This record gives sequence, structure tokens and C-alpha cells, in this order.
Amino acid sequence: MPISSRPYWVAQSKVKGNTFTQDDIPDFNDGDTWFDPITGKVYYFYNGRLLNSPSYSKGYSVGGYTNAPVSTLERIEFPFDSGTAARIGALNRGTYGAAQCNSSLFGYSMGGSDESGGSGSSTFSYISRYLFPFDGGISSHSGNTSAEKRFTSSGFNSSLHGFTAGGQGTSSIFSTIDRIEFPFETGSATHASNMTSAREQVTTLNSSLHGYSMGGVTETLIYMSTIERMTFPFNSGNMVNVGQLSGSRIAASSCNSSVHGFIMGGATTGYFSFVSRILFPFPSGTATDLGVLTGTRGYAASCNSRDEGFVMGGSTSGFFSSVERIQFPFGSGVASHTGNLNYSKFNTVGNDQTDFVVQFV
Repeated sequence: MPISSRPYWVAQSKVKGNTFTQDDIPDFNDGDTWFDPITGKVYYFYNGRLLNSPSYSKGYSVGGYTNAPVSTLERIEFPFDSGTAARIGALNRGTYGAAQCNSSLFGYSMGGSDESGGSGSSTFSYISRYLFPFDGGISSHSGNTSAEKRFTSSGFNSSLHGFTAGGQGTSSIFSTIDRIEFPFETGSATHASNMTSAREQVTTLNSSLHGYSMGGVTETLIYMSTIERMTFPFNSGNMVNVGQLSGSRIAASSCNSSVHGFIMGGATTGYFSFVSRILFPFPSGTATDLGVLTGTRGYAASCNSRDEGFVMGGSTSGFFSSVERIQFPFGSGVASHTGNLNYSKFNTVGNDQTDFVVQFV
């Protein structure tokens, strides 16, 4: 998922990656970013100081399940042509089936399970936070989801807020969408809105203006193909049904370029290798199937740079460690195997530092 900045920017030229300048340096708040057109660096304001990190350069695989829940955070450096992800730190507890989102400063893991039998019966509401460019250490417990423990939900973000959609609680399936306001240091997420129906294992992604929820499965095991959309900042009401996938799908991976959203792999009664694409703002229609992964997989993590999308880990009858890559705009073909995670695992989630302002017009 892309990251974000508050709107202190004036576009001067629309080239790839976009160059921005600022007429006046504003009074910074935590979570603000500032782009220096001379050095080409993005500075992040946090806790009274500007921090510099290379923008859009890193992707993360967070938690997951092997023969037990794992807490490991792994990192790839874009463009990640080969090799093994770096093991750099850990969540504050073993977690799988969580949702993810990110601001310009932090990655967030929301909810999930630490139950070692793999059924997800021991779910929790914790929201963990780690500071980019996370090089080591343990994530911090920064708050909780709104009402109940939440498992197999999915997350996305706007420039100012993070969202988690659907999921399974201790006694029911959710239609609710929780929202946190960045930089979210403490407290509970707010129940901001709803999908049109209760479901889990949905796939989510976002553009600069909209959030999308796709597919999923209901409590009565009806597999969904619908695509729903919200317009940011979205603090009340229901998502709107704007289209559909080419078929029902759960547990797919997702990423985005500046103009497209991609839905990769997934499952229903079997596993898929399809790579499907929607064109932003996608007000209606059907996603287009235009390529494939190297094999079938679901429950994988995903992330993207400005130029490439990645699928990490996942499962069919066993667990995967492989990392695959698609090159934007990816109109056809087969994804490339580019490397591996440290572990074979599924139900891991992904994050990246791809800068929202630099990437999107």
C-alpha cells in the first residue's frame, strides 16, 4: 500500500515520480512529510524533529503462520531482483490473520490471532505500530480495534487515516470498518462505516482518493465477487457496490500503481493464480484478468514500489517462502520469481514505504 502526506504540496511538473516544491515550510505536526526538491529526499516530522528516509524503497512482510504464529518482520529493498528478505525485528506477539495499513511514518498491524493450532480461535484486538524505516527491535502496542477481537480482516489507508474492513470475531462475522487517525499512538479505533454485508477474508487496496473492498466470504459460506468503494476521508455510511471481480475470490493479495489496482491469487474451494486489474477511480464494471502468478496461491502478503508489485509467502496445500514480482502497468504475462522470505508462511501481511504524494498526482 502507498503511504501518505498531509497536503502541503504544489506540483510543478508531472513526470514519473512527480517533482513537488513547497512555497512555505509549514508548522509541522506529527505525521507530516516534506519533500526537498534539491536533494530529492522526503523528510518525516515526528516527536519534534525531521527524520529522513529514502522514500518508496522498502517493503515489509509482517507476522504470519508456519507451524505456529510468528512475530517476525522481514524487509525487502526495492527493486528486489534476487536474494532473501532481511529479518529485521518482530511484532510484540506472534500474529497471523491481521490487517495492515501505514502512514508516512508508521506501519500498523491490526488484530489477528496468536493461537498455535491455526484455527484463529484466540483472536485479539491489539494494534501494533513500528516506525519506518524499521531496522530492528520490537513493535509497540499503540491501541485496539473498536469493539471486538478481529481476525482475517483486511486493511488499507488514505493520507490521514488507516482502515480495517470486515473479519471474524469471537461470535460473528463483521461488516464494520474501523478507522484510526495517524499517527495513532494510543486509544481505540473508531467504527466509521460498513461494507454492504458482513464478510471475512476480503481483499482491500486504495488509490489516492478511494478505498476498495473486494470479494470475501459470508458466515453462510457464500463466496463474493463484489467490489465496493469508499471516498476518503469516509467517516460514516456504507461502502458503495461499484463492480465485481471476474469471479468469487477470498484471501487474495493486492497492490497498486499510480493508476491501477491489482488483485493477485486467492481462493474459493481451490486456489487461483490470476492477476486481475482495475483502473482508478473504477466507478463501475468488472476487473480484468490479464496475467498469472507462477503458480496458485492464497493468503500471501503484498506490497509495491512505484514500478513493481510483490507477492510474498502464501499457501495452497503447503506454505510458501517465495517472492514474486509484477512490473507495472502489467498488461499480460507471468510474474517473476525474484527471491524468498526467511520462512515459508501464510496469513502474513505486507506494508511498504512508497510515498503517496510522490506516486500520485
